[in-house]
Amino acid sequence: MKESILIYTYKAKFSNSQRFQFAEKKKRKGYKTRIGKNGINGVQLRKIGRLLTRVLRIQIYSQGHVDTAKMVNGIKVIATIGARGELVAKVFSKVDYWKYVNGNFDILKNAIKTRRWKEAEKEFNEYNQNHPKRR
Repeated sequence: MKESILIYTYKAKFSNSQRFQFAEKKKRKGYKTRIGKNGINGVQLRKIGRLLTRVLRIQIYSQGHVDTAKMVNGIKVIATIGARGELVAKVFSKVDYWKYVNGNFDILKNAIKTRRWKEAEKEFNEYNQNHPKRR
């Protein structure tokens, strides 16, 4: 059973048969699968970054460093790929006192030790197992 594909074009220059061929070609090409042939893609990196941000925010809450929630709401982790295919987590904060709070109470160090951070790393490794430098 064939599924119908609806294609919208700005100008109707395609005939029906050309539209069907175009749709079949797009369908065959498909999107990148969960594990791409070149490693992780941008969407998956943003997902990992959101997971790591959530873990770091939970750690700030659990250690009790919330007065106005500026630090919690202003912190963000961006996940990138290192030179050899490893996970590089860059922590950005909108407040300047993050470095002092983290330096005194080891928030990031404690967040890295959590089970959720390890799960995010494991998910990164699953996505990125086909990276050319990791073989």
